[in-house]
Amino acid sequence: MVRIDTVKGDPLYGVVKWIGPVPDYPGTIAGVEMEKPLRDCTDGTWRGIRFFTCPPGRGYFCPLNTLKQDTKYMDTTQSDAPPDFQSILTPDGTEIHISSVLEEDYPKDEHLLYADDNITEAMPPTSNIEWQEGLTTSKYINAQYSHDNLRKDHQQLQKSHDALTKNYQELQEINKRLRIALQKSQEENERLQEVNERLVQTQTELASKLNEVAKLQSSLQKLENNWKINRSEISLSRKELGRGGWGVIWMGEFRGQRVAVKQMHDVIKSEDNMDLLHREINTMSQLRHPNLLQFIGAVLDDDDDPLIITELMDTSLRKAYERKELTTDPGCRPVILSIMRDVAVGLNYTPLST
Repeated sequence: MVRIDTVKGDPLYGVVKWIGPVPDYPGTIAGVEMEKPLRDCTDGTWRGIRFFTCPPGRGYFCPLNTLKQDTKYMDTTQSDAPPDFQSILTPDGTEIHISSVLEEDYPKDEHLLYADDNITEAMPPTSNIEWQEGLTTSKYINAQYSHDNLRKDHQQLQKSHDALTKNYQELQEINKRLRIALQKSQEENERLQEVNERLVQTQTELASKLNEVAKLQSSLQKLENNWKINRSEISLSRKELGRGGWGVIWMGEFRGQRVAVKQMHDVIKSEDNMDLLHREINTMSQLRHPNLLQFIGAVLDDDDDPLIITELMDTSLRKAYERKELTTDPGCRPVILSIMRDVAVGLNYTPLST
C-alpha cells in the first residue's frame, strides 16, 4: 500500500498497479488503484490509452516521487521508518527498484544510493517487517477484491444458468407440443389422403355413370326423334272411329298408309295431363308385340291439339259385341277364349317391357 499526501484533507491510499512513462509528460508516472473511488479518477486509462485495469473511479496517475509508504501498517512502538522508499511491489509480486528514478529528485538518503540493490537489506529490521506487513495487507486487499469480483461473476453466471435452464425447459415443452401437433397433422394428412382417394374413386365412378346417362339420353333422344312426326305428314279424314274422355279417334293417312289418329281434346291440355301423355307415349314407343296395338308416332306441337298415331285395326271388341258376334253360344267359345288368351299375353308383355 502507498500513501499520497494532499494539500487539504486526509491523505489518499492505494496500490501501485503500473510504473512507466506516459505521452506528453516528462518523468516517470505511477498508476495507482485507489482504496476508495474518487471523482475525476479513471478505470486505468490515461487520455484514452489503457495502462492497467481497475474499477471505474479508482485509477489515479501521479509522479512516482509523490508516493510514500503507507504508515497505517507501521508499529508506533518502533522507530520511524524512512519517509521515502526505493522499491515498489507490483500486483503480480515483482519488486521494482526505483532508486535510479528518484536519484535526481530525492538525493537525500545518500547512504541508500550506494547500498546493495536489495533495499530491504539497508532498512532496519523492524522497518523491513512493517514493510512486508503492508505488502501482505495489500496482497490481501487485492485477493479480497478479486474474490468479490469472482463471487459477482459466479452469481451472474448462476443467474444466466438458471435462465438458460428455464428457457431449455420451456423449449422442451414447446418441442413436445410441436411433436404432438406434428403427429396429429400427419394422422390428419393420412386421413385426408384416404378421403381424397375415395373422392377420386367416386368421381371416376360418377364420370362413368354420367357417361352412361349421356348415352341413355342420346338413345332416348333418338327414340323421341323416331316417334316425333310432323303434322304436315298426317292427313285426317272425316271418318270417326271412336270417341272417349281424352279425345276423338279419326281415320287418317301417314306416308301412304291408313292409320288411326287420336286427337286430344283441347280442354285437357294442362301441364299435368301433358306429363301423363308424354309418359304414355314413351311407354307405347317401347312396346313391340303382335298382340298390342302398334304405336307409330305422335305430333306434339304447342299450337295445335296433340295427335297420337297408331295402326288401324279392321274391327274391335266393341263392334263385335254390338253386332252380337260374341255370344254365349257354345260355338263362340273358341273365339272368345282365343281373344282372352291374346289379351292376357299382351298384358303380360307390357310390365316386362316398361
